[in-house]
Amino acid sequence: MSTRGRDLSDSKYKEYIDDFDVVMAAVKQNGLALQFASNNLRNNHDIVIAAIRQNGLALKCAADAIKDLPEICIEAVEQNVLAYDMCTDITLKNEQVLEAVFNWCWLKRIGLGDLKKISKKEKDIFELLAFSGDYGSFVNTQHQFIRNNKNLILYIIKNSPYNSIAVSLIPYISDSLKNDIETIKEIFRVTSEKIQAKHSDIYERKSIIEMIIKILPDDFKRKHATILSTYMT
Repeated sequence: MSTRGRDLSDSKYKEYIDDFDVVMAAVKQNGLALQFASNNLRNNHDIVIAAIRQNGLALKCAADAIKDLPEICIEAVEQNVLAYDMCTDITLKNEQVLEAVFNWCWLKRIGLGDLKKISKKEKDIFELLAFSGDYGSFVNTQHQFIRNNKNLILYIIKNSPYNSIAVSLIPYISDSLKNDIETIKEIFRVTSEKIQAKHSDIYERKSIIEMIIKILPDDFKRKHATILSTYMT
């Protein structure tokens, strides 16, 4: 009997959807075959890992409980960054998951290919570029879900060596984030904490906050003038 993924969808193979060996063979050939497996096997760590390593988008077929595991989401994202949209609210806030998304996008952009297949030397080059490169262009050239991802934007601001990185990023983030007062407050908070941690001059903080406010949409600044003014002190 063939165990190619598409065969599992055939009713004549229904008796095998809870057979570990058959399903494992199927998902190794076609990760999306996971959708035809039993609920039990869609929640099996080994089966799910095999499926998402073959096709990251197979994450959507996994049981909800196993999607809450960061390592599952990371495996899927490293195979296909679009799997990030299929992660749960819990994993979407996990810094290791955000780092995997960030790494994947940068590697694709600078042409280094698969994160797991590059050499140590290439990884060193990647690290250099990722943390000294043009973050604004990175955000601007990626999918809309990157530009509209609050957690990822905050992750970049927090981990960039530049105190003023938010000034470079804000022009490129989505309009919905630019006009969300809670997001802007979070950007102020992360920026302030970064500056404080580096024992930078308090006037640098004020200067950077002023620059951030200056590039925010005019309507937004008028609407939230009172709140924004509190960050200028």
